[in-house]
Amino acid sequence: VTVEDARKRIGFFHPEMHALFPEEISGARIILSGFYNTIGQIRAPSEREKLLTVRIARKLGIEKLLRKRFGELSYGQIRKLLLARALVKAPRLRVFDEPTDGLDAHSRELFWTEVTWQMERGATVIVASHRRDDIPHWIEWGLDLKNGKIQRWLRRKI
Repeated sequence: VTVEDARKRIGFFHPEMHALFPEEISGARIILSGFYNTIGQIRAPSEREKLLTVRIARKLGIEKLLRKRFGELSYGQIRKLLLARALVKAPRLRVFDEPTDGLDAHSRELFWTEVTWQMERGATVIVASHRRDDIPHWIEWGLDLKNGKIQRWLRRKI
């Protein structure tokens, strides 16, 4: 597998991503950049990419953010767009670092509903969190880490 092939199959979110985007970029372009794994776009999006961008925004309840500039958005709004970016291409593997931190209960529910829907279609999800309450109930395996060392393996009964 080439690096480019691997990048096509992975959706990634980490809390510091918001610092990478310029203030003038639109919400739509933030999500669209998930197709290319870039900060911004490399080329004009296809009609399919535009459709999928609107669809994921609608599912996450952020359709009104598509035309807003990054510099006008709140912290929570930016996080929602970046989470949509990680999901838009329906990658086989999703890696989320503190994905729901800073989101309200309704936004968390919409996000995890979409992630669950994608998992039912064969996706694998890895979630890192400092708080166990932020880990969805359907996560089967976990690790407790301390100072970078495994303290114990966790297995939930589903």
